[in-house]
Amino acid sequence: MPMLRFRRFDEIPPEDQENVAFLRGRMRGQQEITGIFGAQAHFPAYMVSNHKQALASYQFQGVLPQLAKEAMHVAVSMTNSCDF
Repeated sequence: MPMLRFRRFDEIPPEDQENVAFLRGRMRGQQEITGIFGAQAHFPAYMVSNHKQALASYQFQGVLPQLAKEAMHVAVSMTNSCDF
C-alpha cells in the first residue's frame, strides 16, 4: 500500500497557505503536519472540505451523545494505530 510522507507547513504552496491556516492554529507551533492531516496536506482543497464536513458532523447532535461520538473516533483511531 503506498504511503504519503507528512508535509511541513513551509512545503505548502503560497496559494494553499490560507486553506491550512486553521490547521496551523490547531497544531500550536509544530512545523510538521501530523496525523491524517499530514497525508491530506498533499491535497489542501480536499483537506479543507473534509475538515469542514467533520466539524459539521460534530456539531450535529443526533441519536448518540457528543461524548459517545468522540469516544468512537478515538477507539477507531487506536484500533488503526494512528499516531494522533
